[in-house]
Amino acid sequence: MTTLARRTHIVSLAVPPIVWLAYFVLSYLVVALGCSLPASEATLRGALAVIAGASLIVIFSAGAESLKSWRSARQERNAGDRQHRTSLALLALLLCGLALLGTVWGGLNLFMLAPCQG
Repeated sequence: MTTLARRTHIVSLAVPPIVWLAYFVLSYLVVALGCSLPASEATLRGALAVIAGASLIVIFSAGAESLKSWRSARQERNAGDRQHRTSLALLALLLCGLALLGTVWGGLNLFMLAPCQG
């Protein structure tokens, strides 16, 4: 199996949504635990810092995966490879973009809303 074929494997389609799902679950879990436990302001700020760090990690990983998928699609198109490999690479690129958009949209509330209102 060539390197090019490994990069456009069907498993590469599942990586961006799984990473975004892990971020989503982690962020809601940290906020729920931080708001339900009697904690100080410093503990809550620490929890928000953890979520902000996780957001940056997901954004950078989705960006790197998007770049890899874009390069792979371009290589396969130029190499005259089969259409389904190019389509897989483009679909992986779209899923990376969707995960990136979801992470940015979900991370905006860190800066706009107070975490434990109500």
